[in-house]
Amino acid sequence: MRSYYRFIKPAILLLFVGLFFISCASKKEVVYFQDAGDFESLVDKKQFTPKFKVDDLVSIHVSTLNSEASAPFNLFRGAVEGGMRPEQVDYLVDESGEIDFPVIGKIKIAGLSPEEVRLLLRDRLSEYLKDPIINIRLKNFSVTV
Repeated sequence: MRSYYRFIKPAILLLFVGLFFISCASKKEVVYFQDAGDFESLVDKKQFTPKFKVDDLVSIHVSTLNSEASAPFNLFRGAVEGGMRPEQVDYLVDESGEIDFPVIGKIKIAGLSPEEVRLLLRDRLSEYLKDPIINIRLKNFSVTV
């Protein structure tokens, strides 16, 4: 029986050493690292432009040199009393891809980028305002990985 144990210790040691060398793999053999340099250039940050979609919250602020002229195009919630600033109302893109903008009415913005919406609003507001400045922000922008 002693001779049996004499062979087991070296066999177990040889097994562990063999598993150690077999389990080591280079980066080229691991699937996650294949062509890792190519993945960095798949998305060019300079070319990505978000597009509005249904259920987006959009903040639009219109301003001109004459603030009284642009006031009807900006909706605010709350009172100005007590020195508190009123909160600007956000627009929700409805199921048909439209927002209800003051004075102008329904505007379809789904599928458009913020710059395209800015140009569209500038065209629509040009009959009411001279050189309007339009700031558009997407309030619920999220990224899923």
